Amino acid sequence: MLTHYGGTKVEVLNTDAEGRLILADAIVRACEDNPDYLLETSTLTGAQALALGTRTPGVMGSDEFRDRVAAISQRVGENGWPMPLPDELKDDLKSTVADLANVSGQRFAGMLVAGVYLREFVAEGVDWAHIDVATPAYNTGSPWATPQGRYRRADPHHDRRAGRHRRQRLAVEPSGSG
Repeated sequence: MLTHYGGTKVEVLNTDAEGRLILADAIVRACEDNPDYLLETSTLTGAQALALGTRTPGVMGSDEFRDRVAAISQRVGENGWPMPLPDELKDDLKSTVADLANVSGQRFAGMLVAGVYLREFVAEGVDWAHIDVATPAYNTGSPWATPQGRYRRADPHHDRRAGRHRRQRLAVEPSGSG
């Protein structure tokens, strides 16, 4: 049994699904700042590879925002694919001793079940998207700008993990500013 930040009690049925436990706490904390949008990414599930292969990240979340994130991903060559979060999958996370379980008791729809789990922690009114980059985070070929075997630059966290401490400039100063 685990009590998340915010008080939700979770029955931990599989300790290998630890990433969603950490993300859930981070989501609750981020929502305390009342964001309009919340976008997070991780190597959440091996089920992503089973559903979409090694180069297509799954994008889950609030329907409209999920679709926008997936469309932007596709435009920049990252090939994110919008995935549904069927409400009936929440039943698979029922627990007799906690508010919910961290995994379902079956092997189907693993990526979607993880997304449904995370959705439980998103505050009302926050447009949210999660990008599951379990296998796309590691490049198995070189059709993109990153050579084979290197982490993809689309996720700066993976660059740091690979030992490349590059900082990318995220904003451009307006012309004429001193």
